[in-house]
Amino acid sequence: MKHLLLLFILSGTALAVQVGDSYDSVIAEKGKPRSQMEAGSVRMLTYPDMVVKLADNSVVSIRPLKAAPADAPRASAPQQPMTAQDRAAALQKLLKETLNKVILIVNQPVQGVPRTDDMKLSWFGNGWFQPGASIPDFDHADVRQTQDTSQYTRFDYVASNLAPDVAYLGSDLEFNPALKLFYQDKTVPKKKLSEGEMIEINRLFRVIGECNRELGALGYR
Repeated sequence: MKHLLLLFILSGTALAVQVGDSYDSVIAEKGKPRSQMEAGSVRMLTYPDMVVKLADNSVVSIRPLKAAPADAPRASAPQQPMTAQDRAAALQKLLKETLNKVILIVNQPVQGVPRTDDMKLSWFGNGWFQPGASIPDFDHADVRQTQDTSQYTRFDYVASNLAPDVAYLGSDLEFNPALKLFYQDKTVPKKKLSEGEMIEINRLFRVIGECNRELGALGYR
């Protein structure tokens, strides 16, 4: 018992109400109860965290009460049905967020290195990409199937007139026509995406496709 008491003191925890305590001790420890019921020599004291039962002015049982979570939803008035305009706004928000996620994955920076004369490299003319880009089939596209690394991986390094003093490892790069619409800075090549990154883009594409369909049905694009 001394060891237990020491643990309570060291932890800064106050001793709670215990069986055998008097009514006065309970009031001194817990204060005025939220409610109190009496039936002969029996008293029931209800606190936010427990119900204390006393008989002949002595505690005979303590029943803890489970506290409601701090974030438990409170009763509120019934929500009004979402209007078509509200639904369209929610879909447009989701669409924008999803497109931004795709853009972040696709446009990850690629580390360049200073070009030297002894590098075995391929020269990419006046730029990395031809003009134009098609809109992917968001409902069915699998960007793993359209990933093209062959034009880069056969060379140790590649460079372009856009930044002639910078070279890139060919094994770090890719071109993917299904993602070209999302290429932002076309003065630099694009990072070779991993299997997991492409699977995530496929998932995001499906979300985009679903948003487009719902917005179309609502008369929004």
